[in-house]
Amino acid sequence: MTLEQLEERMMALKETIEERVAALEGAVEALRKQQPHHQDSVASNAEEMILGTEYPLVLSIPPAKAHRVQGRIRSISRGPQDLALTDEEWAMFAEGEDHGS
Repeated sequence: MTLEQLEERMMALKETIEERVAALEGAVEALRKQQPHHQDSVASNAEEMILGTEYPLVLSIPPAKAHRVQGRIRSISRGPQDLALTDEEWAMFAEGEDHGS
């Protein structure tokens, strides 16, 4: 391949890339026009809400940054064993229960 052929090929590729970029920019612009603006959709959703009605709330904000840390377990010890309820405490809870009978 001569230098002249290489230059012709490079120019043809450049034109092809420019055409494809222009086509993609047009497609992206068309898609942006189809999507409602976020503020408009929030406003319309707020107008459609009925007062006193419960709606599910999904928080979709990703964490700002994830931090990975390394650590070593230096010791393992037995936890306190006196956390169970006493008989008096169980009786107190049983008195307050309503069995619906």
